[in-house]
Amino acid sequence: MSYQPPYTITNQILAYVSSISEKIGNISATHNLESKPHLRRNNRIRSIHSSLKIEANSLSLGQVRDVINGKIVLGKQKEIQEVKNAFDAYERIKEIDPYDIEELKKSHGIMTKYVVDISGEFRNSDEGVLMIEDVVFLLCHPHILFLHLWMTYLIGCKMKKIIRIL
Repeated sequence: MSYQPPYTITNQILAYVSSISEKIGNISATHNLESKPHLRRNNRIRSIHSSLKIEANSLSLGQVRDVINGKIVLGKQKEIQEVKNAFDAYERIKEIDPYDIEELKKSHGIMTKYVVDISGEFRNSDEGVLMIEDVVFLLCHPHILFLHLWMTYLIGCKMKKIIRIL
């Protein structure tokens, strides 16, 4: 004689079980990172190094790690400051609403502190935005107001796809 549960297994119940299992897996993965903070920190350092490397920062992974750990590093002051700024931005990433223009400017200010003349503001040079369908093109354009208005529009449409031309 086999046991018959007092309910019927339906597709909805299976979907709930699957959803619960997925959430438990996410919690387990997050818990593993929390129990090993050095992994999260190392990943953050690698991410900062890679992001800055794309922007032509010449510091090595070891130098980036040393800057973040407060050690003295030989290198261009601008590149060292970029590392400090990126680390600071990563530390504040959970506080920032990426769809709020003022928050976006604040993030820009953190990333460009002591690196560019105008930090935390829209550019005041000849650059603009063009959107064709769902693709946004950044290109040279003399109207600064145009840039501000389009950035406002981009935030509103959640920046679907952006292509930079220069």
